[in-house]
Amino acid sequence: MLQIVLMIIGVYILAKGKIKISSNRELSRPLSTYFGIIVIIWSALMFLDTGVGFGAVYYLILWISLILISFIFLSKSKKINSEEDVLKSQNSQNIQK
Repeated sequence: MLQIVLMIIGVYILAKGKIKISSNRELSRPLSTYFGIIVIIWSALMFLDTGVGFGAVYYLILWISLILISFIFLSKSKKINSEEDVLKSQNSQNIQK
C-alpha cells in the first residue's frame, strides 16, 4: 500500500513540476524532477522482496536513504516571497521615491 502511495506522489511531483514545501519554500524544476524520479524508483524497489532475514535490513536502509536524500533536496529548495514581503518591499520603494 505504501509503495502505491509513493508511486502516486512521485508521478504528482513529475506532473506538477514544483512542490510547495512550506509557506515560504518550494522545490522547482529541475530538482523536483529528480526528486520525483527518485521517489518512483524507491517505490519500485519497495516491491522487491530480498528473501528471509534481509527484508527488515533492506527496508531500513531504503527508508534511511529516502529520508537523507529528501533532506538534501529540501535543503536546496528556494525561498519564495510571501505576499506580505512583496507589499512591504513595494511600500518601502514608494516611500523612497
